[in-house]
Amino acid sequence: MAKVSIIMPVFNEVGSVESTATAIRRTAGAVIEDWELIIVDDGSSDGTGQVVDRISDERVRVLHHSVNRGYGAALKTGILSARHELALIIDGDGSYPVEPMPEMAAAMQRNDMVVAARNRASASQDLLRRLAKAPIHWLANYLVGQKIPDLNSGLRIFRVDLVKKFLHILPNGFSFTSNITLALLSEGYRVEYLPIAYNKRVGPLLSG
Repeated sequence: MAKVSIIMPVFNEVGSVESTATAIRRTAGAVIEDWELIIVDDGSSDGTGQVVDRISDERVRVLHHSVNRGYGAALKTGILSARHELALIIDGDGSYPVEPMPEMAAAMQRNDMVVAARNRASASQDLLRRLAKAPIHWLANYLVGQKIPDLNSGLRIFRVDLVKKFLHILPNGFSFTSNITLALLSEGYRVEYLPIAYNKRVGPLLSG
């Protein structure tokens, strides 16, 4: 199994970050050959920074932004600090299951990126939010000439050296994931989607 840097951006996730990190450690430690967990605290003000500092060790590295810079900026910090050839990103709010991580890592033998596609029936997004995003998804499908099962899933794994080539054009906000999806698909890279269930997040929405 490949060597993987797991990147978890967090912002005011004091209610979920420790349990999520524990679940990641348990799953990764059982099946992934070599791994590290990089937690990027994006300027939290609720005590999240103290929690993650407490759980850091030889496998868990913690990086802090002094101010909130955005979801994409936190991912960039983690990617630039990754020690392994593959990076898996996952939110710290407990909304994404950790169980698919081994399957996603194994699928990287034939892909450049593997995305966990959320089952909309189990997703926590309400109808109005889905309708608001529908034109964006339609345009994205049109631009790459294919249906994209999940444009902005926050659980995905990719080749670090490949994504680094696009970092200068990727935004610091939430659209980081949708933009890297479009970038790789439009350039003809191999992207695979694996369906997953999706849970209701714990705590407030992440900042931009």
